[in-house]
Amino acid sequence: MSEVLLIFPPSWDIYSPYTSLPTLAAFLKAKGIRVETCDVNIELYDHLISDRFLEENLGKAENELLSLATGSPEFLDRTRKIELGKMMLGKIDDAKQHLRSFSCGRETMIWAKNIIENTRVVLSLSGQKKYPKRLTDLFQEVQSASDHLWYTHLRAYVGKKLDAFSGNVVGISVAGSNQLSGAFLTARMIKEKNPALKIVMGGPFFQYWPSVLHGRKNFPEMDFLVVGEGETPLYRLLEEVHGSGHYENVPNLFYAGEDGKYQASGKQTLEDL
Repeated sequence: MSEVLLIFPPSWDIYSPYTSLPTLAAFLKAKGIRVETCDVNIELYDHLISDRFLEENLGKAENELLSLATGSPEFLDRTRKIELGKMMLGKIDDAKQHLRSFSCGRETMIWAKNIIENTRVVLSLSGQKKYPKRLTDLFQEVQSASDHLWYTHLRAYVGKKLDAFSGNVVGISVAGSNQLSGAFLTARMIKEKNPALKIVMGGPFFQYWPSVLHGRKNFPEMDFLVVGEGETPLYRLLEEVHGSGHYENVPNLFYAGEDGKYQASGKQTLEDL
């Protein structure tokens, strides 16, 4: 069974897979650590961008039109998106299959990507919000989690993964600000299901967003934060979690002190991979 679960949260570009999870997993496996990776972002997009999900949402959108004033800007916008969705319906699953094929030609690829992108435009009618840029915005975004288009599916997917996980450390890789709400929401769901699990976040973005380090009041779900290179810090962190808990010896690590605020280990490392 896996000792650590590595998660890549929504929302990230579906055409540019991020390499953090496979890089971290390969490093840990070379050290004898059993690792499971989970690209939640692509799994959710695969579920949401589908003929079945679009058909369900078109029905909801048509019912919502009844509550809008006929001819209003919002009514006209949603009407156009519904019509576009009907044009995409029945083509989405086929488009994804073409994009997954090594024999997909250029014209077919352009057609398939247009289908996918038009479907994403249509699904925006479900009320998905802009992503937060500040700590206060992030807190509000996580608090209103049920507004997310992918909330229900994220909770079910995370729960299923945790049911099969026997380790005690979950790593969440965050590549940019558009993943913040998904990352902290995922962390909250994990802690709600299993409070004993230790959650470590990391990624290049955090060193440019220091406000998250001011304390744990709003986001107590994050036990550790790795800023900078993550391979050796994650390995050393696993050693301390399973050992004496001397987190001050783990490089590139922020951890909660007795006062509840994050403090730095004071050690740094630069990987030679």
